[in-house]
Amino acid sequence: MDPTLDFLLTDTAPSPEDRQALRAALDADPALADAVAHWRNVGATLGSRLDAAVPDRETFVLYALDTAGRRDLLTEADVARLEAARADLEAALATYSSLPQVAQLIQEECRDFEACWRSAFDTPSTRPDRAPLRARTARPARWIWRGAAVFALVVFAALATLLVQRDAHMMLATTGPGEIQIITLADGSTVRLLENSQLSYPDPAEANPLARRVELEGRAFFEVVREQRGFSVETAEALTTVLGTSFGVVATEGATEVTLATGRVTLAPRTAETQFVTLEPGQRSRVVADGPPTPPQPVDLLEALTWTQQFICQDTPLTDLVTQLSLHYGVPVQLDAAFSDEKISGTFLAEESLETILERVAASVLESATLTRTDDGGFQLAPDDAE
Repeated sequence: MDPTLDFLLTDTAPSPEDRQALRAALDADPALADAVAHWRNVGATLGSRLDAAVPDRETFVLYALDTAGRRDLLTEADVARLEAARADLEAALATYSSLPQVAQLIQEECRDFEACWRSAFDTPSTRPDRAPLRARTARPARWIWRGAAVFALVVFAALATLLVQRDAHMMLATTGPGEIQIITLADGSTVRLLENSQLSYPDPAEANPLARRVELEGRAFFEVVREQRGFSVETAEALTTVLGTSFGVVATEGATEVTLATGRVTLAPRTAETQFVTLEPGQRSRVVADGPPTPPQPVDLLEALTWTQQFICQDTPLTDLVTQLSLHYGVPVQLDAAFSDEKISGTFLAEESLETILERVAASVLESATLTRTDDGGFQLAPDDAE
């Protein structure tokens, strides 16, 4: 987009020059004219939703300060105003799951504002002529934070609009103990959501510009359809971004771990997205408490992704797969020595029977193998011409 039209993305009133540039651009590009009309319609709709959810934005800022443990900075009138609105605010926070992120960012902006204020006015000046100015402009902590709170309203307006847009089109999937859900996203990507986990994802029936972005709490395995648009997985600590790939994400309290099976992904802290690492197939990285991601480490995919309730092989020795299958099902599996050097690639689901998996191995991987039952109730894979 032409940088001279950036005012379309803000609440800034356009200057006469801006309006003239916009008219010229829209006359020259009908597609841009359609896009601008769509953007304005979306903005009006989202503004109405935001106003309905949080009609008093200044009180929301007071709520953010209060939850940051800074109630001592509020006046008695502030506290009374906050308590009167608390029920409505908490209902909005429950309805729009991303609003807590807005509160957190307001708190961060207020802290940054305070730090900048103190750096400018509370540090003794080396210039004698500036000392009186410092004395005149110094403020008690309460007024520093209240000034920061006013500034934070700008952050609220920009971020909440985007987050309400996303939440308005999101679905929520949860799993209980021992439960696995397979979720198909709008682009055809699939998510294998493991037990005791939660996934927030765009409604496939809705047109959504953020349709390749999901939020995860718990454990999930993703198989992402390749597109030019990136696909992102958000957790409390980290952001994982891909184009087309398969990978596992474990998001526990305070940490996010990503293991890549195929393709390529980047992993970064939520608070510092430029501090990312890039994973290659068969590598793992971890983000803890918004720290930098650990350097990529090689892993054995067959073992590293067993929590997905799948047997994921990428050029894996067949002997390793047979060993894992035998341990998982508690059934002996014999592999003829003729296949001791064979390697295998593919994914097998733990909910399938052992016999079904071994039949697939014999038919599509080894091609010339025969699966037979053994006297001890197990299985044997041997060449077709074996006696």
